[in-house]
Amino acid sequence: SPNLQSMKGSCHARLKQGRLASSSFNKALEINNRFLPAMMGMGALLMENDRYHPALEQYKRVLEIDPNHLQANLQTGRCLLQTGHPFEAESHIEKALQFARRERPDITVAMANVYRDQDNFEKSREFFEKAIELQPDNIGLLMNYANTLVVFGHSDEAETHLRKALSLDPSNTRTIRALANVGVGLDDKNFADIIEAAQKQDNLSVEDAMHLHFALGSILTKQKKMILLKLLNT
Repeated sequence: SPNLQSMKGSCHARLKQGRLASSSFNKALEINNRFLPAMMGMGALLMENDRYHPALEQYKRVLEIDPNHLQANLQTGRCLLQTGHPFEAESHIEKALQFARRERPDITVAMANVYRDQDNFEKSREFFEKAIELQPDNIGLLMNYANTLVVFGHSDEAETHLRKALSLDPSNTRTIRALANVGVGLDDKNFADIIEAAQKQDNLSVEDAMHLHFALGSILTKQKKMILLKLLNT
């Protein structure tokens, strides 16, 4: 049964058993080479491993069979974004928006990312703001929007969204690093306390420690620059 093999593939994928997942999806397609769930599962598995070109081939096969497949259009757009084709991605994500029966933040964010990569800041902002209305407490979304604001020179606005993200999860070291990068320093007592608390976590991972070191490095570099500028101006 292609359905059973595809379900097995999905279970293996959830358990991070990539080879077993791939084998099950391939078996499903050997039984029925037009079985869309197996193609979609294989595409998702490839994307998780940053293999965007072969994933794109899977989604294109789905769209050849069903051009109006919502998720295939969305994933095709995402793959095209990752491979540097934001203008091609736009039409697919627009289709996904059109076919969605309700407002979906994931599709809205994908469209925001399309316009960001097209250097269309105003349209990107419009879709990010809409997505935040739908999911105001989504840390990943707040971080994504903040990064976009920084790219387009709006660091003050970015700081507002990053502070909200940090208030939702004070131990998130990626947010701490991002705030340090936009100019928040140790003179901000609340921020300094958050860094100190994060450093004292018992189970601090190597990745978290790296983000904290980068944050402190960024702060110290900016402080040194400010001291040098004051000396030069005296």
